[in-house]
Amino acid sequence: MPKHYLTVDHAQHLLPLIQKKMDKLRILQEAIDLLEDLEVEFNDFVVDYHYNLKIEKEYFRLQHEFYKILEELESVGCLVKDIEEGLVDFVHQHNGEDVFLCWKEGEQKVRFWHDIGEGYEERKPIYVEEDLEQ
Repeated sequence: MPKHYLTVDHAQHLLPLIQKKMDKLRILQEAIDLLEDLEVEFNDFVVDYHYNLKIEKEYFRLQHEFYKILEELESVGCLVKDIEEGLVDFVHQHNGEDVFLCWKEGEQKVRFWHDIGEGYEERKPIYVEEDLEQ
C-alpha cells in the first residue's frame, strides 16, 4: 500500500472517524479474546464438533472484521500503534523527511510528532501559528 502523507489539518479532520473505529476495534478485540479463551466440551462428539466449529467460525469472522477496520484506517493514512492506549500515527513530511504525527486518545488535537524510528516517549510538540497567537 502506498504511503499517504497527511498534513496536521488532515490528520485532525480524521479524529472523529478514528475515535469511532478505535472503539469498534476494542469491542472486537474483547470478543476475540473471550472466544479464544472459551473452552466447552460436550459428551457427544458430534455436538462438540458442531459447537466448536461455530465458535471457530465466529472467531475468524471477528478477526476478519478487526483487520478490515485496521486496513480502512491505514487506507486513509492512519497507523494504529496501540489499541488499548489509543495511539495513532500519521505519516508526514517535514523538511523532506518522513516523520510521524502522533495522537493519543483523549487529546483534542494532533499536537505532537516523532521520528520514524522513535515512539510515543520521544514525541515533540508541533508548533503551529494558532499556538503562537495565544
